[in-house]
Amino acid sequence: MFHDVQLTPQDVCDVLLPLLPDGKFILIMDRTTWHYDQTPLNILVLGVLLGGAVIPLVWSILPYQGNSCTAVRILLIAQLLKVMPARRWAVLIADREFVGREWCSFLRWKRIRHCIRIRENTRIEDELARDLFTTL
Repeated sequence: MFHDVQLTPQDVCDVLLPLLPDGKFILIMDRTTWHYDQTPLNILVLGVLLGGAVIPLVWSILPYQGNSCTAVRILLIAQLLKVMPARRWAVLIADREFVGREWCSFLRWKRIRHCIRIRENTRIEDELARDLFTTL
């Protein structure tokens, strides 16, 4: 259905945001690599959880392989904040690659609650996280 369609994040937000129900939403950030023919596309995506699926709202194709940098993540969040204010965000969920002091400070400054998976070798009061949370 969408083969060869050139949708932009703005196109998606223009169509989807007016259709979202009232209330707060769970936002999910992830980075993935897709292949277009032989070309790898490293994509940073921010989507909304609806039912059991995440619908991408904004994204950025990274011009390099590997993890995103803080500046790119901040720009992606800022892009969505223009059309969906932080008061509509229940929480931002992200994987363990999305860590860092500047990143977390930005989220707090924007009043975005966040739940970020920590690495198993993270130390919490001199104990490894993997040892502290084995019963979860």
